[in-house]
Amino acid sequence: MIIASIDYLKKKECFKKCNDSTNLVKALSFLKNNPPEKLVLGEHTIAGGMQMIVFEAEQEWEVKLKGKRARKLEAHRKYIDVHYIISGEDRCGWKETVNCIPEGEFNIKEDYVFFIDEPAIWNNISPEHVAIFFPEDAHVALCGKGKVRKVVIKVPVEEC
Repeated sequence: MIIASIDYLKKKECFKKCNDSTNLVKALSFLKNNPPEKLVLGEHTIAGGMQMIVFEAEQEWEVKLKGKRARKLEAHRKYIDVHYIISGEDRCGWKETVNCIPEGEFNIKEDYVFFIDEPAIWNNISPEHVAIFFPEDAHVALCGKGKVRKVVIKVPVEEC
């Protein structure tokens, strides 16, 4: 898991070593170069065929509607999740997948598995910041209070 501002990530050596054509660099460049207020709500396809979802959510409503365990830790195998906060604050939980107990079988078609565990770490993600969750990162979002507007980009896993 990585949590940082877009500007900070562009300066990091680990991303400078990646070829500009890698999907993760493309996703971060898209977020840096497109004003968030111009991003339209809904699902979109961006550079490299990556899927992007722009949405708003009332976090308290999510929890009330779905109960105490409204949000469960999840992980993916084929995609890296890039969560970019446009407005509000998103409370996200994290735990390493090797320390998690699956709730059921991995859904190969939809690329996810849920876990019965509670997060080991909680983070509040602020506007203009990104949380990057790799396949080894079980994660859960929208666990705070208030409205959040955010972008989630599904980045296909590849080597830098």
